[in-house]
Amino acid sequence: QGTQQLHGASRGAASARLGPRSVVTCGLPIPIIGGLFTAPVLAIMYVFVAIRLWLGYEKTNFTAQNKAMMVALWPVLAVASASFRENLKKATL
Repeated sequence: QGTQQLHGASRGAASARLGPRSVVTCGLPIPIIGGLFTAPVLAIMYVFVAIRLWLGYEKTNFTAQNKAMMVALWPVLAVASASFRENLKKATL
């Protein structure tokens, strides 16, 4: 019985010291940054860049034959290829 009280006391002391939540359980420390990576925001960003790439595709070094595939896969290509990133800048700026 004394051991149970000791564990309960130490748990209460730790929670009082740390507070009800810590940064780890709440997510990112700055709420604005956490709000930037929600699914609706990412979807809007994807569509916006895809439209800009579609409209500026003629400024790139790519052939028109691959236009639809490259616009659809632009996030993957942007991560994987430095050449694509350069052409993406040309098309969107």
